[in-house]
Amino acid sequence: MAQLKTISIKSLVPAAGKTLDPARVECMCDSDYTVFPHELPLIIVNERNGQARVVDGWHTVNALRSQGEDGLVRCRVFEGLADEQEAAMSQAIT
Repeated sequence: MAQLKTISIKSLVPAAGKTLDPARVECMCDSDYTVFPHELPLIIVNERNGQARVVDGWHTVNALRSQGEDGLVRCRVFEGLADEQEAAMSQAIT
């Protein structure tokens, strides 16, 4: 069962197999589009081995970082999912 938590943007890491498209992040950070943490959909995270692994929302997290955000972001947090479960969840969401 997932919980709602706020997690430090600095502590978020990509889930297994997550890649980053810098052009997508740059587009999100365009001067006509400002990302505000309180207006975002929930970031989907799996907590495992002391890490908060981003299953969905990795580009958003990096857009926030690019804009100098280092505070907290709202997350739907699952616990202890294996890499295969993270990948399946990520594919189901996108």
